[in-house]
Amino acid sequence: MNLDNKLACSIQEKDLISEQQTVLRQLEAILHIYRLARAGQTVDALRETIRLPFLHLDTQAPNVTVDIFRNLSPHVQACVPDLLKVALNCIDNVRDTDGTLRAVKSKVLSVSYVYHWIIATNSSEMTSYCLLLWYFSLHLIWQ
Repeated sequence: MNLDNKLACSIQEKDLISEQQTVLRQLEAILHIYRLARAGQTVDALRETIRLPFLHLDTQAPNVTVDIFRNLSPHVQACVPDLLKVALNCIDNVRDTDGTLRAVKSKVLSVSYVYHWIIATNSSEMTSYCLLLWYFSLHLIWQ
């Protein structure tokens, strides 16, 4: 094995390790949120959920695109539905004094429907169903 091959392998190994560390940090953050929610610290759990960069729940952040879930590892993707349920549960258990939680709830529902839309696109009969649910949920939120 010459030097160029060793360097290429080394760079590939470093990239793989870096990706694995990112996934591990994301899973640790998700676990921390679950623990906060289970302990009844709903405000902290919601705050930490909003801070997750891969969910884009910050109301100041742009809306979610389909690509964000395709770039997540399968392990993190598997946690997204439950994480969104935890966020909605936390929102329901926190008093909204200034309307901020309403905007966050809208973002959570938007992320949820984008996630489910991605899953539904693998089965075409579900696509129209998910889009219909998305339309009615946004209508109900803003009433």
